[in-house]
Amino acid sequence: MGSKLRIRLLGNDPADRQWSMLEYGSQLRSALAPLVEAAGFKLEAVSPDSRSQTAWLRKLPLGKTAAMYASRCLIYPRLLSRTQPADLEHILDHGNSRLIRRLNPERTVITCHDLVPLVLKERLRSVWPRFSEAAYRDAVSGLPQAAAVLADSASTRQDLMRLLGGRPERIHVVPLGLQPGLQPPAGPAARAAARRAFDFPEDPLLLHVGQSAGYKNIEGILRCLRVLADRKRPARLVRAGAPFSRSQKQLIVQLGIGERITDLGPLPRPLLLQLYHATDLLLFPSWYEGFGLPPLEAMASGLPVIASDRGSLAEVLGEAARIVPPDRPEAMAEAVEQLLETPALREEMTRKGVIQAARFNWKESAAKTWAVYQTLLS
Repeated sequence: MGSKLRIRLLGNDPADRQWSMLEYGSQLRSALAPLVEAAGFKLEAVSPDSRSQTAWLRKLPLGKTAAMYASRCLIYPRLLSRTQPADLEHILDHGNSRLIRRLNPERTVITCHDLVPLVLKERLRSVWPRFSEAAYRDAVSGLPQAAAVLADSASTRQDLMRLLGGRPERIHVVPLGLQPGLQPPAGPAARAAARRAFDFPEDPLLLHVGQSAGYKNIEGILRCLRVLADRKRPARLVRAGAPFSRSQKQLIVQLGIGERITDLGPLPRPLLLQLYHATDLLLFPSWYEGFGLPPLEAMASGLPVIASDRGSLAEVLGEAARIVPPDRPEAMAEAVEQLLETPALREEMTRKGVIQAARFNWKESAAKTWAVYQTLLS
């Protein structure tokens, strides 16, 4: 009896601390395993772990960036050269697409989550002077060579064709799924209990979850908060995730809104789920998103969402979110006021949000991924 055909998931180095990519690999593998095994294939997962090798490098100025490049350009390719190629390879992060140089392109799938640095290169360069378009283009240079590319959204698929010349027949839209355990609070008492757990004041609480990078438009949220303050609205901003940048901290001081902000920093998963229940709405006015998990998680948790009309957000969130231009803090503030002051509208948006979020699950994502695999293996 011959050996099983092998499918190999090429994940991210834990040393890079890209938690969303690690979570993508974990969730996809768990959902794919039953499909792959039922078909008589073997599913494997491979990734380097350079934490011990690059510990010294990470202590130097710009060491984290240098260590990431060392892992992606040296350590990972060396690892692949010492292992037996699989019958089908799946690179889970477009930032590792250069690995295709060590693989058979016609048996390689790559997931592209977004092309933020190319879509917003001028905006990013203004806040991140060290941004190198050439380095990023090298990192994603393997995408056009892959037999198949999985795009998180139709928006990302269009970006791949427009910016990298991707072939339409090779690019497949496979939306991400949501983790289990997301659900609305049992009732007003449960929401009040979650609020007390964080010792929040009685003011309306506007939540933002995620990074503070330039494309997240934290500045737009801060200006929206200033507009609300000028209108004598007692709303507060609650932040969970990466710390504010230096320029964002300066803007907070300039706008005089420091007392209206609660910065919780990164939160463990159980506390984040509780935070969705403790706040009143989610603000997510990004300049660009390749998908947008936080607003979907908020919807699944019964939290109304205000998001921007850029990138994939309108596509993914549909009519379940209030969509506003990211460059108009006044429009953002008006949407906030309407949701806070109109209970019927809040109830409608909450109901629509729960329904919309339920469309995204890992079982469906795995089924679509497996269908692409089968086409390449046939």
